[in-house]
Amino acid sequence: MFTRGLTLWCILGWLITFSAYTQVPCEVESAGYDHACMQGVQPIKREVGTNTALRSDTDYEALGGYYQYVTQEFRKVLPPSLDDNVAVVLDPEYARFPYWYVNENLIFNQYTYEYVSSRVLPGPVLGTVELSEGNGFTNAYIQVLSGTTYHLSIWQQTLLSQQQKSLEQLSNNIVQTYEQIYGVITDAQIESANTALTEFQVGISTKLDFVFTYVIGYLWSARDQQNLAPLSFTQLVNLPNLIRYLPEMPSDGAILLPTITLYFHLYSRVKAVNDTLQVNTNALDQTLDNAQRPTHANGGIEVFDPVNGKVSPNLLPGYAIGLSLAEIQNALSDKSRVISLSFTVSSDSKRQQTTEAGAYPMQGKVMFSNDQGQAVNLGEIASDGKVTIDVVYQGYIYVPIFRADFSSSSASGWFYSNPIWQASQNCGRAVTGYHFVVPPPFNFSELAQGGDFGTLSGVLIANSPQVTISIQPSSTAQGEIKSMADSLGMGSIRIEGVPLVGRLNQRFHHVSVTLPKEKSSGEPVYFVVTDSQDDDDEKSKPVTVPAEMQMADVLLASVLYPGSQEDTVSAKCENEKGTSLAQGYSL
Repeated sequence: MFTRGLTLWCILGWLITFSAYTQVPCEVESAGYDHACMQGVQPIKREVGTNTALRSDTDYEALGGYYQYVTQEFRKVLPPSLDDNVAVVLDPEYARFPYWYVNENLIFNQYTYEYVSSRVLPGPVLGTVELSEGNGFTNAYIQVLSGTTYHLSIWQQTLLSQQQKSLEQLSNNIVQTYEQIYGVITDAQIESANTALTEFQVGISTKLDFVFTYVIGYLWSARDQQNLAPLSFTQLVNLPNLIRYLPEMPSDGAILLPTITLYFHLYSRVKAVNDTLQVNTNALDQTLDNAQRPTHANGGIEVFDPVNGKVSPNLLPGYAIGLSLAEIQNALSDKSRVISLSFTVSSDSKRQQTTEAGAYPMQGKVMFSNDQGQAVNLGEIASDGKVTIDVVYQGYIYVPIFRADFSSSSASGWFYSNPIWQASQNCGRAVTGYHFVVPPPFNFSELAQGGDFGTLSGVLIANSPQVTISIQPSSTAQGEIKSMADSLGMGSIRIEGVPLVGRLNQRFHHVSVTLPKEKSSGEPVYFVVTDSQDDDDEKSKPVTVPAEMQMADVLLASVLYPGSQEDTVSAKCENEKGTSLAQGYSL
């Protein structure tokens, strides 16, 4: 009677103590928490012309409407599932995409790899982006993850410590109560129990093991009578109704059950927290290791140099293209897949008010020169001072780009966005989850907020366009145009203020000129600029390009921002009763 009363009093005490532990108020915003993290996540200021490769004669800030126009037109052919993080790529070095991404041995093209692994930076004006050097995103990703950790909130660390102490005290109470009822557990009894369990390869080393594994899991469960292995501790903890599985438990054994039930319940809570901590820490460590030390086993890939075909001896973190080569080639060969743009360019801003329907008005100059060195400003010789530009892309395709996502089951892949997203959300918050311990020098926002921690999720590519430039010449200018056209085989069109077709400035193209039949006819003059050539025009024939070096124009890039993309599971603040554990990604 005294023993039963003492046991129930102890249980009541533990319940009161345990209840008090779970009433710790939830910690929320803390001005001093993760202050270092907050230092790194600051909006960056846009500066015009930050990339020295961009043209210095273009007023990019004045072209905001232009970028909106071309983005709107290009988006019409993009998958509707894409979000708003799409932009024009300004860098001339990245104006072309090496779409032949694997060789016959399915080894990744180094040129393609350098493109897809670059980090996406904000351009000099909203709606544009620039790209870093190859591996720019991968290196930045490793840098961020190296300064990221998963830890418990201060209050949950305190609660966990208290619960672990309670477990220790409960275990002592279970052993003491057992010994009060059945006598002291001796070394000889433990040795005898080990002998009985030898065939099941189960060992007992402590008095608590003796009670749980041998007495409850083996004798009281009647497993000894069935010559079966004892119920493991994990099985005992997970049993929905313990007493139903203990047919051989003596009547006075019921005195132990309330304390054991409380022990199992508290153990489950402690284990859940520890498992969450271990799983998320292990995932972070494994992901970082896969990114830093890629192997065939963890998803690393080989790359080959398209110039000489040599395969690099070093593996790189895996990237992939979401289309087959055949799909890309077929789309680019389909001339019925057309994207059209139309502009009017005037040297006089007042004349932009009158323009053709559907054409985007711009202010600038259109310079034409032939291969004899003659040059003319077409706007100056136009009777109305206006030049019309029509750009037609025949053959296009959106090419998805993927990173090797981390898989916990195979321990492969390197891209795991949840730690970065969660850490960026947890800045200044005293919650359980991922946190930055080193100030990251990046802006984790999206494109509209100047985010500079982006990775390419796809590119819209097309064949080089046919550009038709037309003017209504003044009567005195037709002779000048004809004299230039007579010697024309190759020509150059320099369009100031139209960076999208700025590639035309980089080399001579085949240019054909259509003059009016009669000077007074009022018909326009057409300049057609293409990458094609006449059979007898040796001067304009391109050099044959190896398959692995074939490229297409990049019209738009879609961008993924890991630091701002919300995951389906995030760190949560525990409720007032402490019944919900704050967890990261559940693997």
